[in-house]
Order: sequence, then C-alpha cells, then structure tokens
Amino acid sequence: MNQVIVFPRGQLSAEDKASMRDAGIVAVEADDPSKVVTVIPVAPSAPMATPDDFTMSLLGALDDDAFGYGQCRAIKELHRRMLAREKAKAVQS
Repeated sequence: MNQVIVFPRGQLSAEDKASMRDAGIVAVEADDPSKVVTVIPVAPSAPMATPDDFTMSLLGALDDDAFGYGQCRAIKELHRRMLAREKAKAVQS
C-alpha cells in the first residue's frame, strides 16, 4: 500500500477500485469524507530515515565535494539526522 484516498460514497466504479488496488492505492468511500479520521504511523513503524534525509544528505555532500569526500560526508550527515531523530524519540518516551 502506497497511499490511502478517501472518496465520497458512490463516486468510484468497480473498475476504478480495481485499478487503484493494482496501483497500491487503498480507495475508501465515505458518506462524509471530511469526517474520516486518519492515523499517521509513529515509531517503531515509522522509518528511521526518510527519503528527504537521504536526498538532503547526498545533495549537501555533493555541493561541497571539492576533494572527492562527498560520499563520506553524505553518510555522516545521514547518521547525524538519524541520531537526532532517535534522541527526539527517546525524549518523547
């Protein structure tokens, strides 16, 4: 499952639902979509590193890669971000 989308009841055909299911989308129909409650997963089910962490780490390292040490800097930056997230989770517990 990649995504959950809430639609007003009766808007989707059986073919629409099957197509979305094949694409990894969960289609939910509700009489009043504005009253649907969503749940955002929290640790431990949340990922340690997000795609944004990887992207920002790599871009930051490559931006300052005058001597070819970008790979090392990218890993250090990713590690820094993950440690900060772990510390924040420990404080919340």
